[in-house]
Amino acid sequence: MTNHATPADTLACVTDLRQELERRSPLDNQGYAGRLGINRCKARQPLTRMCFGVPTVMMTITGRKIVSVEDETYELSPGDMLMLPEAVDFDVENIPDPALGRYLGLAIRFDTQTLSIFRDLYGDQFDNWDLTPRWHVTGSAKTIAATASWISWIRRFSTDQTQVRHRMIELMLLFAEQGVAGNLIFQLSNSWRLRVKQLFELDPARTWRIKDICQRLSVSESTLRRHLKDEDIGFRELLEEVRLEHGMALVMSTDMLISQISFSSGYQSQSRFSERFKKRFSMSPVELRNSRKAPGGDGKVVPLGLAVSGD
Repeated sequence: MTNHATPADTLACVTDLRQELERRSPLDNQGYAGRLGINRCKARQPLTRMCFGVPTVMMTITGRKIVSVEDETYELSPGDMLMLPEAVDFDVENIPDPALGRYLGLAIRFDTQTLSIFRDLYGDQFDNWDLTPRWHVTGSAKTIAATASWISWIRRFSTDQTQVRHRMIELMLLFAEQGVAGNLIFQLSNSWRLRVKQLFELDPARTWRIKDICQRLSVSESTLRRHLKDEDIGFRELLEEVRLEHGMALVMSTDMLISQISFSSGYQSQSRFSERFKKRFSMSPVELRNSRKAPGGDGKVVPLGLAVSGD
């Protein structure tokens, strides 16, 4: 298990970011959905087989996070970040700060189009940056301050996808200049698993048929099945993976009833959804929802307008 000392100026920026996130006014801006994820919990959250379909930066703000990935285990303290390539499975445990009684974490997710634009804009500078793949790093004061500024902007102004993308590119530039963007930039994949997964994510509850996917990807059914088999996954297995990850996001970021979440995730049976959810993540939807509640509190989730998943 590795850890890093965090500089005082970084910790000061972490404090500012925490205060921004803990303001009670909602971050109700759907333009940022899917790009930022915020997780708060009052009890330990041990979760298994988590996965993000896009390169993601996970940052600990309050408490600790322990992540096991690629045969390594990392412990993240406030201000630490984990740079995750796309489509990497990991186990994670979020641990509340014993003095404050809570955990707070943030995830920044970089979609393929944003990364493509970044490469077009700054590809000629790649030789000037240290892009060695790194997993566990200490956040810079500039990067954390820029994130806090972004969230403050969400509260005050409406925005659109173009502005969102510029903010994401700004953060990627800061990561590159710090020398920690290698895992994010050079792990782009053209795998068939990810192509199919991205289509499923458009509507997880839909009754997807393999011919629907084949039509969109302009490929025969036999060819698609062969490609997925080469990547050790089947069509139905991948669909369930997407549905469970969608359900995870809703459990962690909304106050929706578990029955509503199961239906939204493509399950007609709540008990079936809960059974598959616990088998995948090692916590049931109810157990995970309860871990977010303060002892004696109402456990309400502040509306964020931001997607949350394992951050």
